[in-house]
Amino acid sequence: MRNLIDYAFHRACFYLGWAHRHLTTTGLQVYYASAKESYTFWSTPNTFMGFTTADFKDFHAIGAVANEDAETSFLWHSVGDNGEAHGSFQDHDDRVALIKKGCGIDVSSPNTSHLDMLRAALYELNTTEKHSLQELLATTNAYDAAVAWCKYFERAGAPNATSKRGVRAIFWAQYFKLSPSVYGTSSTKLKALFGK
Repeated sequence: MRNLIDYAFHRACFYLGWAHRHLTTTGLQVYYASAKESYTFWSTPNTFMGFTTADFKDFHAIGAVANEDAETSFLWHSVGDNGEAHGSFQDHDDRVALIKKGCGIDVSSPNTSHLDMLRAALYELNTTEKHSLQELLATTNAYDAAVAWCKYFERAGAPNATSKRGVRAIFWAQYFKLSPSVYGTSSTKLKALFGK
């Protein structure tokens, strides 16, 4: 089991490896600082417009971090999907408009802070994405939290997107020194993912 966890960790590092090849030292510092800001936001009680992160456990926070990393590598002003996806969680124009109308945050603006991007996601989870929040809070480990966030909130269409984000969650759980008991790995899952 320990070898499989180590393998998953190294596989996650492979997925994250582009950052280490393409970012400057300053870029890497921003990358990890943004990951920490995101983890701290989701893992400690924060309130925005009456909505709170108080029900989030550390592993739920890791699920959010893994997905933000997968979507934008914490470059929250990223524009994807041929100009149609914006912000930390790559919201499309219909969701961008609902967020702006509902809480005043424009996730498509280059002037929007990382913290406001996280607040916008919290707003969404408590309004238009309540089902996503329920699915996320029903999880009991980092892997499953990342999968639920991807499946219900992101609705990512890339092949193996959910399992790749689950593996990223293992990386971030180790990075933030969470107990292995919340990784959510099993030899069966990891064998299915990596064929080992």
